[in-house]
Amino acid sequence: MKNKFHTPQFFSKLLKKRVATRDPRLMHPEREWAIGLSIAIVIFIGAAFMSVYTYFSNQTISVYTTTTETTEDIVYRESIVKEVLGTIEDRAVTLEELQSGVSPGTEPDAETSTSTIESETSVATTTSE
Repeated sequence: MKNKFHTPQFFSKLLKKRVATRDPRLMHPEREWAIGLSIAIVIFIGAAFMSVYTYFSNQTISVYTTTTETTEDIVYRESIVKEVLGTIEDRAVTLEELQSGVSPGTEPDAETSTSTIESETSVATTTSE
């Protein structure tokens, strides 16, 4: 039968430090070196494997490209060719107009808001003198 003195003795034995089960050292150089070298070896072997795999997978790739010759006949439609040539000529005319300074589709003498402001300021300066 258990008495009131038995319970504190039981807990004191249970909570007592056990020196034999714990290692009091904080650093374990041999263990750290073994883990570090193991990780380094695994990384090295993995990199070597990936290099060999990439080499063999790309070994069959040719530097020169091969082209297949087509034997299809190309049909030119005169109406489409004329339409495209007309579009190209229109673009060339627009480019020439832009390069010469005249905007396409507007008259060169048309007054704009900036030209009217400039003309009003020039009139105001001439009258004030």
